[in-house]
Parts: sequence; structure tokens; C-alpha cells
Amino acid sequence: MRALLVVLIVAAGLHPQRAEAQWRATLEYGGTHFWGGSGGTGDAEGVSFGPYRPTTFTARLGRQMGRAGVELGLQYSRVDYAVRGGEFTTVAENLGRLLSLQPALTYRLARLPLDGGLDVVGGPILERWSLDGQGTQLRVGGQAGFSATFAISPRWGANIRLTEAAISSPLGSADLPDRFERRTAWRRSIGIGLFHQL
Repeated sequence: MRALLVVLIVAAGLHPQRAEAQWRATLEYGGTHFWGGSGGTGDAEGVSFGPYRPTTFTARLGRQMGRAGVELGLQYSRVDYAVRGGEFTTVAENLGRLLSLQPALTYRLARLPLDGGLDVVGGPILERWSLDGQGTQLRVGGQAGFSATFAISPRWGANIRLTEAAISSPLGSADLPDRFERRTAWRRSIGIGLFHQL
């Protein structure tokens, strides 16, 4: 992730961006790596139970106003859960669902080739987690990262987004195996999208 950001910044040359106000609608496909969520105690120390590498689908509407911007994203995924410890991982597939509301502020750091831009993004996240047959959990957290955009045509373009986020454990007490406790859930996500200038 750091290497990609260095390449993007060097390629940009840190040129100023045109001060134009425009709406943008984006559809994005991505993947997420989780760690945390819960951890074992006593005999289960060193073992974790939590979400496992879901595929994500995101719809996002944003408005760029010069260097600054605002956006609202809605993300959905089916979620696998895994027990991990040492050299083993046991995965239960399609065990739950995630619906995530993601408002954010953006700031243009630099222009990129192909009439693109490199933005820093950040904001709160409000999420609805559900384990099949176990009810739902509402969680609040925050995320930050970078988004690079590139024009394909005057109105169409592509984006690559890298973010890291943290929320309180998406698991309820009734969802945990014996000798496990709830812990903060961290995640790193990458998304590739197609956008349209409205």
C-alpha cells in the first residue's frame, strides 16, 4: 500500500487541481481483510473469531468543489466468519451480512495523469451486522485512506481506493464461542470502481 501511494504521488508531480464543482456517481467492487473482532482467553489465548475477507459492493455519490469534496457511500457484502490461530484457519461461508453507510470528506492532494487526481478520504461509518439466525448489531467506527481517479472519457472514469477502518466488535455476546471476548475489529480494504460525472 505504501509503495503504491509513493508511485502515485511521484507521478502526480503535486500539480494543483482545477477548481471545478461536479457531481460523481460511482459503483465499486472490492475486497477486505479483517483482523480482530474477538479473541480467545485462557486455553483459547492466541485464537480469534471474526469476519473473514468479504467481497464488497459499494455505490457512492460525491461532489467535488475545487480541492475539497463530500461523498456518501452505501456498501453491502455477504460475510464469511473464521476461527484463526497459529497455522490453522477454519472458515464458515456466507454466515452473515454487512450493510455499511459511509459519509466522508475528501481533499485533493495532487493531480494525476489522464486528468486524474489523488485524494485523501476520511469519515465515520455506521454499520448493520447480522449473523444468520442471531439477530443484528449496529456499530459505529471510522475510516481513512486514499482514492486515485483516472478519466476514461469526458464523463466516465475509473478509481482505485485504499482504506483502513476500525469499529467495535461486530459480534454480540451471544455470537461468541466459549472463552472468547469481544475486541476491536480492524480492516484494510481495496476497491476498484467506475464513475460517471453527472
